[in-house]
Amino acid sequence: MKYFFIFTSLLFSVSIFADTVKPISAVDLLDSLKNNKMKFEHLYKNQEIEVYGEISSINDIRKENYRIHILATTAEPNKRALNSDVICLVPEGSTSASKVFDLNKGQKITVKGLFNSYGMFGLIQLKNCSIENV
Repeated sequence: MKYFFIFTSLLFSVSIFADTVKPISAVDLLDSLKNNKMKFEHLYKNQEIEVYGEISSINDIRKENYRIHILATTAEPNKRALNSDVICLVPEGSTSASKVFDLNKGQKITVKGLFNSYGMFGLIQLKNCSIENV
């Protein structure tokens, strides 16, 4: 009986965590950071986040990761700040890496990645991203 309780408790906790990844737009994610950095860190630190939005650029970084920039502002291009993107790092060799070559600027995308920290300019970066939907 003791083992059954532990097993069902584990199943219950897994099902709770499975539902915690709720999609959020890149715009709303950046707004959340700007509104309250402490709350943002409490909610998202070391959490997997599913983010959707419009691709603003795609490039690679040191050939280890592909970078997908998702636009996180509704401002006109000439009025955008440096931190107006959510950056998603897709590891080279991952199952999503081959999908990067089919992406284009302006395309709508949903990615899932691990948030660890934001840069000094409030730049949100997600690691180990997977492309969920294009």
